Amino acid sequence: MHIDHLVIGAASLEQGQDWLEERLGAPASPGGRHDFMGTHNLLWRLGPQTYLELLAIDPAAAAPSRPRWFGLDDPAVQARLKVSPRLIGWGLATDDIARDSLLSPLGLGPVEAMSRGERRWSLTIPDGPYTEHRALLPFLIQWQGPSPAQSLPETGLSLSRLVIETPETATIETELKALGARNLVELRETALGGNKLMAELNTPEGAYSLVS
Repeated sequence: MHIDHLVIGAASLEQGQDWLEERLGAPASPGGRHDFMGTHNLLWRLGPQTYLELLAIDPAAAAPSRPRWFGLDDPAVQARLKVSPRLIGWGLATDDIARDSLLSPLGLGPVEAMSRGERRWSLTIPDGPYTEHRALLPFLIQWQGPSPAQSLPETGLSLSRLVIETPETATIETELKALGARNLVELRETALGGNKLMAELNTPEGAYSLVS
């Protein structure tokens, strides 16, 4: 397994694009629409197998019949995103999502097959409400064909490390070990409580950290 992509949520795609391009020093690449979720995105290459996704509600899309992923329907999440875009999720690439989704002690949700144009993929979507603790856990994704990162232009960006801060490090560590992904994340225990996900990026202008 490896980290497939990071997900940044924004109140709007325009807000997120301006905010990220200013901080990362690299332009966004076009993404697309997720009609089944009523969202749309922009992308930045972080390496040959890894990318950054900016995700927001698509105002031109019909409201989906299900809750949007990453808690984007939650008024509290939207209130935070209006203040500033935030890191709201991260995905692990697998070559057998049916097998690996069963390894999770906490349960990552059902596997769903998706498509847009010629691109096909499957990913896990958690059941239940989006919570701070849920945001620490990865989702699994399996591409039919190459990762989108391979077709994105070079940005000079790369992922230096992904950090999880939580008072429940034992629970998260058990989950990551079961998935075979413990070596991909730095775990830090916080005595004062609270959960935080942080991605430290190398950019053309120096290091920059995206936080939840």
